[in-house]
Amino acid sequence: MKKHLLLLAVALLAAGPLLAQPLKVGILGGITTGNYSFKSFSVDGLRFSPSTNDGIGYQLGMALRLSIPKFLQIQPELLYAVQNFNYRVTSELSSDKVKMSYKQLQLPVMVGFNIRALRFFGGPLFTLTSSVDSNEDNPRFKMRYNDSDIAWQMGIGVDIRKFFLDARYTSYFRDTKNTVRISGVNHKFTVTRNDYWSFHAGFFF
Repeated sequence: MKKHLLLLAVALLAAGPLLAQPLKVGILGGITTGNYSFKSFSVDGLRFSPSTNDGIGYQLGMALRLSIPKFLQIQPELLYAVQNFNYRVTSELSSDKVKMSYKQLQLPVMVGFNIRALRFFGGPLFTLTSSVDSNEDNPRFKMRYNDSDIAWQMGIGVDIRKFFLDARYTSYFRDTKNTVRISGVNHKFTVTRNDYWSFHAGFFF
């Protein structure tokens, strides 16, 4: 499934200059601020609990915008996204805050309409590839991110000639299951919140 989506994304972006005039090709980038929360749980004397701090990240990528007709827009994108979150691991002897960094290749497909310079849009966001890094050097456990779910986005934007500005809200809208691996054994835990706001600036050629 992910391989097919990745091929579709590459084909869409590569075909952009060959298609009709209503299709624009552009680049965009921005910052994200999000929440990652899960139900606290204990395994082998370790208690895992979410941090209250919001995570800051960024996104960079390419976008296509097809106008059909002029007021209706379809905008697929290919984004490299990095989102940072924290969680806490507590034992009888210590309490440590672990920093996580999710790195994803994302394919949002936005459908919307514009009223003069204002745009309103929404649609699904597919995760094509995903990896996670952390500052935790304890070989006993490792948090792993489950990227099998589809997120949904909605937002508002403004167009200024060839430039555009967007504000978007992204959420999974339901509980998901992630994994922590402790001493070679996988343990599932429930993620109760995984959403973020993103603010982009972009330019169409």
